[in-house]
Amino acid sequence: VWLKMNILAKVSFRYRGCCMQLLHNITSENHRPIKLCHRQLIEVKGPDKSNFLQGLVTADVVTPTRVLQYGMFLNPQGRVLYDVLFYHMGDERVWLECDTGVVDMLIKHMKKYVLRSKVEINLLTKVQVYTQLPHHQSGRGRPEEEIVRVPDPRTSSLGERLLIKAETPQEDVDNNLLNQYHCHRLSCGVAEGMEELPPGQCLPFDINIDYLQGVSFTKGCYLGQELTSRTYHTGVVRKRVLPLSLEERIPHSIPWGHPVSLSGKNVGKIISYRENLALAILRLPNLTEKQLVQVDVEGSKINAKWHKPSWWPETS
Repeated sequence: VWLKMNILAKVSFRYRGCCMQLLHNITSENHRPIKLCHRQLIEVKGPDKSNFLQGLVTADVVTPTRVLQYGMFLNPQGRVLYDVLFYHMGDERVWLECDTGVVDMLIKHMKKYVLRSKVEINLLTKVQVYTQLPHHQSGRGRPEEEIVRVPDPRTSSLGERLLIKAETPQEDVDNNLLNQYHCHRLSCGVAEGMEELPPGQCLPFDINIDYLQGVSFTKGCYLGQELTSRTYHTGVVRKRVLPLSLEERIPHSIPWGHPVSLSGKNVGKIISYRENLALAILRLPNLTEKQLVQVDVEGSKINAKWHKPSWWPETS
């Protein structure tokens, strides 16, 4: 009997130790910053950097109220070209975070308007963008290689943005964690990057630029301002990005622009899909209190439920 009890005690101790180690691994995994390999940084530096950018972007970068700002570059017709996060790194430097796929196009776009402005525009290769989601933040220390750690300016639901020195040894991209970021972002109703916002396809209010603190209505003129300003002053916004939860998980991707319907009538289009979550630009007047829409996939209609994100204004 004593021998059996001794063996059971040892097994129980080892089992408890394994569980504690597993719990530690899970906790450590959840607290790690997520490397955003699809995001890259461009540096704009020089004495004229603020005034130069002020004429090209929707945000007020001359008198910023925070280290990190959100904004967009528009085309002359007022449609979105690139969504950007602006890191104010001192008197003569601004770092622009954008989708990796548009880096060359954005640099070329800005250089068209340099003229006599005293600015230099260069790609940053030694700094990497990370994020720390709200439910990952508890108990996390500050890595020594961090350059910046600031709240995401779009909504507190997205947690913090981090810039980390790329030359410091870092873990490889964790696709599971990256997928967590994208799913969380979709559930929050925040569109990001060229796959969801193809250049020239969306209007700023369609993607909630006003709710995401990405536009100033008191600054001077900027490229594409006219339509944005007119929409703001009329107060009429008929379409907005909303998150969808599909009742069934579709095993393949849904193309950008795939129609969303309600009672046989087209009410919008999908701009992003991952697992059973989606973002869609929906026509607000056509939506009902039941919050249901349908997505037609290979001849069968799949029900989806939209919801208003918690960070939207109460009056929206």
